[in-house]
Amino acid sequence: MKTLREKLLILALPSLLILAVYVNWFNSPLQKDVQKTDNELRALKGKVGSPGVLAQKGARLTQVNNEGKQLREQYAELERDWKTLVGIDGPPRSEKIEDLADLLKRHGLSVVEQAQETGREGAVPPALEAVTKRMGDRKPQVWRLRLRGTYVNMFRALTELTKGEPAITPLGLTMKEAPLYGDTREWSLVVWI
Repeated sequence: MKTLREKLLILALPSLLILAVYVNWFNSPLQKDVQKTDNELRALKGKVGSPGVLAQKGARLTQVNNEGKQLREQYAELERDWKTLVGIDGPPRSEKIEDLADLLKRHGLSVVEQAQETGREGAVPPALEAVTKRMGDRKPQVWRLRLRGTYVNMFRALTELTKGEPAITPLGLTMKEAPLYGDTREWSLVVWI
């Protein structure tokens, strides 16, 4: 007959054998994976830092995104202003010439002759080459206008011309020698339209 001790050993021995097999074959590789995952988690926590640091970084990212949005809006506004200033989105050139003639008449100047410059005289000045490259298909033209009027009238017309519309840029102004009598002069105004 078997003793109680032998009976307990017969029952416990297979359990111990199964436990030893489980520890050696299944638990060790799983333990390595758990250890590897735990190390990766610690490394990520080290990179990210505390939740407070993470919240600060999130707030800074939001702030940078808002600043980027504002800069894009400012750029779009400046681009619209640029197009208006150089006349890309403005009225056609013929309207600008008519507006210029009206401006000169309002200031007591009479147009004797107006013509588009050709050849070397019609070339865009080197200082404005960079501007013309950005204008695309609507390249500017150089026009010469011969005018008659007083110095004060010419001064007032040029002052108004530099204040905006129409988008015309004066490039040069010459005055013929003054006659002995009267204050009317003959002027040659070169503009960029």
